[in-house]
Amino acid sequence: MVGTAAYAQEPSGELDYPPEVVQTSSLTRAQVIAELQAAKAAGQVTFGDIDEPATQTASSTVTRAQVHAEAVEANQSPNGSVAFDGRGYPNTGA
Repeated sequence: MVGTAAYAQEPSGELDYPPEVVQTSSLTRAQVIAELQAAKAAGQVTFGDIDEPATQTASSTVTRAQVHAEAVEANQSPNGSVAFDGRGYPNTGA
């Protein structure tokens, strides 16, 4: 029985996997948050399944009403330049 007690002290099977990783940090939580915000502002933070940073969009100077008016005008154009409901796409016979 002495061998059994010694064996019980040894990690075995899946109990010791993955091995424990001890991590230490010299930064405070506030410092880490500040670094993350700076990296996000610089476009260095990726997200999702791709390693692309978030797309930075330029602020618009056009009002919502102006965009709506342009959309209405485009939908009413006789040459069908807007591709909704198949209009504006070439006829492929499909």
